[in-house]
Amino acid sequence: MDVHLHEHPLPGKDRSYELLLPDRARVTLIVRGPDGRRELAATAPDRDSPDFTLALSEAQAVTLGMLLSGLVVTGHDAGEPAVLDQPVQVVTLELTADSPVLGRIPDGLDDEERARVLAVIRDDTPELVESDPSRVPEAGDRLVVAARPEELEAVRRRLGAR
Repeated sequence: MDVHLHEHPLPGKDRSYELLLPDRARVTLIVRGPDGRRELAATAPDRDSPDFTLALSEAQAVTLGMLLSGLVVTGHDAGEPAVLDQPVQVVTLELTADSPVLGRIPDGLDDEERARVLAVIRDDTPELVESDPSRVPEAGDRLVVAARPEELEAVRRRLGAR
């Protein structure tokens, strides 16, 4: 399944990212300048304005993103902020022509507990390609990877990425 993500510059340093869902509904994330404020909005199909908008702190946005990507969050009690068991960094790595993962199904790229491939970016477009068995990584593709900081260099070498 293709994932269509469109990036739009806004006045100043603000950016808007719009994710089109299969039923034509939209999820929009607005990142506000250097303070890291995030606004998350959901719009039903065939509507022009959002059905609701949430203001998130940077920590809340990171925690939500990690939960959505399947990364484990531990130490969470009602009323207490979520605390990550270990820090995780999300990076974009470009596959080189001699990468050992070229032509492999994206679901098979996760490096056990070291990393998770979140998306494949292709052709310098703002569209992301979800882990789809019919699409395999090619040289020049960029992988969006979540990894523990101390494991990042090993993951980079294993993927044959720069």
